[in-house]
Amino acid sequence: MIEIDLTLIASIINFFILVWLLKLVLYKPVLKLLAERKETISEKLQAAEKQQQEAAEKMAEAERVLADTKNEARQILKNAAKQGETLKGELVAKAQVRAQEIIGQAEIQAQEERAKIWHQLQGQVANLSLQLAQKLVEELEGEQYKQAVDRLISQLDPKLVEEGK
Repeated sequence: MIEIDLTLIASIINFFILVWLLKLVLYKPVLKLLAERKETISEKLQAAEKQQQEAAEKMAEAERVLADTKNEARQILKNAAKQGETLKGELVAKAQVRAQEIIGQAEIQAQEERAKIWHQLQGQVANLSLQLAQKLVEELEGEQYKQAVDRLISQLDPKLVEEGK
């Protein structure tokens, strides 16, 4: 039959004791260390996913803010252009009104100047006429005076004579 040697039994017993000691001393702490490592890795993966999700949300928020800012900038430019056109129209209208005022004032001044010159000329003509009449009266006597007046009357335009009546 099979002979069982004591050394073989002692080796088997030593093997099981070694396995039991290794299990007690190494296996549980190694399993615990592996479980802790697995949990740490899992937590870090979750944190990384959370950070990635937050980064994506922040990126979406930044893009939304950028789009809003662009739209606001467009609106501001549009409003500025409208205000510029409005201001331009107002300035042109004011300039036209001012130009009309200046033209009106110039016309009034020209009319006043014309009237002033006309009155001066009328005064000068009247003075000259009186002086001429005085000289004629002084130089002419009696019959000559009557002939001179008749001659002047005949030279007058008949329409003016009729208007004077």
